[in-house]
Amino acid sequence: MVILFGLQFAASLVLSARMTNKTDRAAKKMEGVSIIIPFHNEFSRIMPLLESLNRQQPGGKPVELIFADDCSTDATAERIRSTLKIPFSIIQLDHKSGKKQALHQAILKARHDFILTLDADVELPDNYIHSLFQLPESDMTILPVKMGGKKLHQHLAAVEFDWLQILTFGAAKPVLCNGANLLFRKSAYLNVFASRSDFDLASGDDVFLLSAFLKLNRKINRIHDDELTVKTPAPQNAKELFQQRRRWIGKLSRMGDAGSYVMLLFLVALQAGFIFSVCAVFFNPLYLFVIALKLITEFMLAANAAHADIRTAFATTLVHQFWYPFYLILLLLPAGKEERWGAPQSR
Repeated sequence: MVILFGLQFAASLVLSARMTNKTDRAAKKMEGVSIIIPFHNEFSRIMPLLESLNRQQPGGKPVELIFADDCSTDATAERIRSTLKIPFSIIQLDHKSGKKQALHQAILKARHDFILTLDADVELPDNYIHSLFQLPESDMTILPVKMGGKKLHQHLAAVEFDWLQILTFGAAKPVLCNGANLLFRKSAYLNVFASRSDFDLASGDDVFLLSAFLKLNRKINRIHDDELTVKTPAPQNAKELFQQRRRWIGKLSRMGDAGSYVMLLFLVALQAGFIFSVCAVFFNPLYLFVIALKLITEFMLAANAAHADIRTAFATTLVHQFWYPFYLILLLLPAGKEERWGAPQSR
């Protein structure tokens, strides 16, 4: 157990140290960007995004803002029109086709070669777009997402999500990205389009694109910078949480990435090791040491997720240790297949 939890502690330190916000100041910068935001019935969640877009200062750079409406039945489009004070357009899909189709149709209509995708429920820092234009050109730039919330299960979800962010920005090779905050070239997207075979899955518009870019050796940057970090709310209830995480796990079998399976097995081993250590401490008090090692690692992440509220972070850490093994078991149980979405048409 000491070796297992020691590996977890060491990995968290190494991966955290690799996370960087350094950019090549001499590299060529983008001249324009098309921001694409797909949505379906986001009336109650889109206001933080709209208000944060109104606060942006592009600094004279050309920015195209495109919303792709996947046949919403609520008043999201009306809320966009009544709230936004900057130029934008809304693309209306003919029939409900899913996020990938909505993104694809908007990408085809985009004027600029650089595409930024955002989710409709994110909130941008005030200096976001200005900072975006300081980035060097790349086929793909993976940008950070911060998950948060006030409820206990949202704090727990944020701890887990922080680990995913560490893997995203600290691993030697990118294995994860998030379409809630992702920048890429339109020309590179269209170039790998024909090689993708994931369009029967509802989710994965981001990681399958990343996988396609990696296979064709496209240039990929990762930038972890507070000025480029978008905030997104954690799932509002347990049902939403499980639905979201099942979607994420469901992508693994289709990606064929051995590294992702290794990480999942390591995670399962950590949880099994913790339960074993808790039971073993009644027979050998030395197991308190290995439990403490794991708690210290988790506490560092929880403190970050709880915005430095030490009491909340400590409570979250303790609850997370006992909640997570059962949560993980439930996630790994077989579940129904996702609704199939039609493959986007290339033109």
